[in-house]
Amino acid sequence: DFAPGGLLCGEEGSDCSGQDTCDGIGTCQPNHWSDELPCQVGETGPCFLLDHCDGAGACADAGFLEVGTECDDGANFTYEDTCGEAGGCSGQAFSNCLDLLAAGFGDGDGLYWLLPDAEAPGSAFEAWCNMTVLGGGWTLVA
Repeated sequence: DFAPGGLLCGEEGSDCSGQDTCDGIGTCQPNHWSDELPCQVGETGPCFLLDHCDGAGACADAGFLEVGTECDDGANFTYEDTCGEAGGCSGQAFSNCLDLLAAGFGDGDGLYWLLPDAEAPGSAFEAWCNMTVLGGGWTLVA
């Protein structure tokens, strides 16, 4: 049994390697590149567009998502993460509930992530924020 034609190397049922494709009769055909094939080049992250093959066997760098595009920086203590100028993803962090409320993120009493020391991401913790009594912004730390 041979792998069906057109299978990319590395796909289940393919004995080919690299970017070759199976021809359907048991041999691999080299360099069947398509400009639609995704590939990896350089850094990857939430603000990078997926690079693609250029049709000649090389990866073309697709660049970054538009500045301001929503992303996820992977930190649970940041709010409103967006893509920046150089492809980085970052968000806003707050050291207390009052600052969080003033920035427009306090949409009710509950648990919120706070970062008391911006130089120490490991200092982040969840705190109860009272956002309704006497103007809101009260931080309860136990």
